[in-house]
Amino acid sequence: MAPRSFIDDARRWSGWRRAAAHAAAGGRERAGTEHLLLSLVEGPPGPAQRLLAETGVVIGTVRRALEAIMGPDSAPLEPVDPALICPGTRAHAVLLRASNLAGRSGSPATERPLEDVHLLAALISDDDPSLALLILEQLGALRRLRRLVLEYDGALRWPAE
Repeated sequence: MAPRSFIDDARRWSGWRRAAAHAAAGGRERAGTEHLLLSLVEGPPGPAQRLLAETGVVIGTVRRALEAIMGPDSAPLEPVDPALICPGTRAHAVLLRASNLAGRSGSPATERPLEDVHLLAALISDDDPSLALLILEQLGALRRLRRLVLEYDGALRWPAE
């Protein structure tokens, strides 16, 4: 079995195209956790978007927080083709964790879909610092999101301990 690549893991999530488009628009060659967060916020209605909205995490607040962190002089670089974007190291770790939460075994015939709620759970459970966590912390939403996701009793199926 061939080893999984960064881009293969990313493409298993339906929100990857939005994340790649955000990174590409900013002239980045790699999508970071902030691009995953932007994609989640803009995603189609579902549990992840309801949990984010319930904590005040909407596209405008995320963009303003990102600008405040990056500074007003963080003008986008020359746009990049979104098809060329790969996940950065932290983003890839989040995608792998989300795949594990979804119970993805590597066999397309038996895998559950990788949903936005899996990605949100993986993103907020990250122990390593990331731009997305910094944004959520700055918005005052991280602690509450962590509690709400733990209480969520929908499609999440946590891996066996």
